[in-house]
Amino acid sequence: MKLQENRQKLSFLILIIAVFMLPMKISAQKQNYQNCIYAKRSNIIDPDTLKPNFDEYKIFWHFVKLTYKQLKELEPLEIKAEFKKIGITTKENDRFVDAYSFFDTRVIGHKKSCENIQHFDFLKPKQ
Repeated sequence: MKLQENRQKLSFLILIIAVFMLPMKISAQKQNYQNCIYAKRSNIIDPDTLKPNFDEYKIFWHFVKLTYKQLKELEPLEIKAEFKKIGITTKENDRFVDAYSFFDTRVIGHKKSCENIQHFDFLKPKQ
């Protein structure tokens, strides 16, 4: 009998938590990251340390205005075309592979990290 009461209380508690979490989940999905500042440092990339004549610098600044979601939705041929605009072609296979690897892991990860930081910005202590 006691076990059944505890299960009912636990189920009710889970239901209450779910009801309170749902609006937060919906508002998080609606958040717009168009105003996110991707030029700031994250735990993945520090833009200030990228050297101007290197591919990482060119890739980072070429895609700086796009959000994480926009980057994830890019088709491979679109990425190839964007790389071509900054002088990275598939003719130099090793260079292209390194550039794509940097783009796919570090740039996209940096964007996601910046958006997460912005999402939890309200937790910053007030001055």
